[in-house]
Amino acid sequence: MENDILDRSFTHETRSPPAFAGVLVDWSIGPREITSTIIDLIVRDFIGVIGDKIFLTGKTIGLRSFEGQFISKLFGSNQSLNFNEVQRVAYKDCPKELIKIICSGLIDEGFISKDFQKRLAVSVKEAMNETLGSVPQIPSDAKRIILPSWFLKLITSLVGLKPVFDSV
Repeated sequence: MENDILDRSFTHETRSPPAFAGVLVDWSIGPREITSTIIDLIVRDFIGVIGDKIFLTGKTIGLRSFEGQFISKLFGSNQSLNFNEVQRVAYKDCPKELIKIICSGLIDEGFISKDFQKRLAVSVKEAMNETLGSVPQIPSDAKRIILPSWFLKLITSLVGLKPVFDSV
């Protein structure tokens, strides 16, 4: 009986890496996704931990393509790293590269399409056209006020969403 109410469309997503879930929840990516990928690889025994070192376990069965690239970028030619080295590589030297690897995994595994930003812009424009009748044009002589970042963070924390715009 329980199988009858199981939503089969989420079968693939239940096996998604934690970093993917983080991105799909709030459409942002950063250090949190790097950390969740490292922890997930430890939990799944691709990376081991002893004391203040992490090391490659040699396990490869079940390793996703992007995870293999992630490990290669994180470890380089080393078989082990101490926590200070992990911190330096993951969050200072190579965070952009690690984030790109996670994003490529999202695309390769079909969680987002390669042209999702373009499609999102088109759908927003179409929605504005349907709602407003036409896309409003900002006059060329309009004054632009840039809101301070602390104000945007306040809005984000109160509303619970990232603002779509950074100026009024």
